[in-house]
Amino acid sequence: MNLPLALEDGTPLEPTRHPVRLVLESGEAVREQLLRLDERPGRETIWILVTALPQRGEDGRLTGVLLSAVDLTSSLRMQKVLGETEERWLGLLSDIPDHILSLDRSGRILFSNRGLGALPRGAVPGHRLSELLPEQSAAAIAGLLTHVFASALPAELECRGPEELQWSCRLNPVRRGDEVAAGFLFARDVTRRREVEQALSESEGRFKLAFEYSPVGMALLTPDGRITQSNRRLN
Repeated sequence: MNLPLALEDGTPLEPTRHPVRLVLESGEAVREQLLRLDERPGRETIWILVTALPQRGEDGRLTGVLLSAVDLTSSLRMQKVLGETEERWLGLLSDIPDHILSLDRSGRILFSNRGLGALPRGAVPGHRLSELLPEQSAAAIAGLLTHVFASALPAELECRGPEELQWSCRLNPVRRGDEVAAGFLFARDVTRRREVEQALSESEGRFKLAFEYSPVGMALLTPDGRITQSNRRLN
């Protein structure tokens, strides 16, 4: 096999380290060694997976070497493309303000598009979501998971997230065949919205009290002049 072979890092393969030579000298097999074939300068590198097995006669003496070489170029090229695609995909997801989590049946986090609480994004997978939520919210999410995995239907709820944030959550099932393999949880921080709604509610309550107990008569009118509501001074 007189080919310009090299190791993974591009270092030329010394003749003394050739798989066939190693088998002939040691009598031991060399299995699945990844080598480069830089036969065509300026063109794509060919990657081969080489296995060399000793062949022995009936007396156990080494009689030859069986060499196999599998071309992995296409597979490795696809892995590279998939890796680059995944990086772009993760980059897009990290720009989304919502938390996106992939969960297994037990609530273990398989993927997270951003950090969670005090944990950076890379440290989030592997934790159970229940470990990172207040106790009441953890129980609510556990119930949500049970429902989605059993029914294969999406479900929603609101709960307290890490750092006392208010989450609006939607859990979608991820199917593999007829089974639910995982759940995608989309959690939106609605803390500010709920605070505004609460403030508006309180303002509305104060307005109603001021309207009802005003020392002067007050009424709400439609554009055509009909009274829809009046305070006690006019009743």
